[in-house]
Amino acid sequence: MFKLVGLAVSAVVALAAGYSFSPRPLPAFAATAVQADRLLVTGVAQAGRRLLAVGEQGLILASEDGGGRWVPVPLARSRGSTLTAVAFADERH
Repeated sequence: MFKLVGLAVSAVVALAAGYSFSPRPLPAFAATAVQADRLLVTGVAQAGRRLLAVGEQGLILASEDGGGRWVPVPLARSRGSTLTAVAFADERH
């Protein structure tokens, strides 16, 4: 009798483990947008009317209208490191 109960418990554990590690479809996520008011910005530089802000997770934001609208700068490969400062050499560099 104990052998039968032990086999049943072992079967339930094996099935539960198989189910818990089985592949499942990812849930649908809502579209995300960068919200500049919810980011840690650690450095800002200005060149003419252009502003460049840097901060956590390697994020770089640019504004062409003096800070009215911010857009993320596309990078080839982000490293995810926090950027702490930014500077312009002149109005173009």
